[in-house]
Amino acid sequence: MEKNITKVKILGQEYKISCPPEESDQVKDAANFLIRD
Repeated sequence: MEKNITKVKILGQEYKISCPPEESDQVKDAANFLIRD
């Protein structure tokens, strides 16, 4: 079984999030929501 790792950057720190491939865009959207002005 291949793991899907999504990388996001929050406050200058890169995080690797393990999630199903179909949820990758949602994880990225959530990270972008946290850093927007």
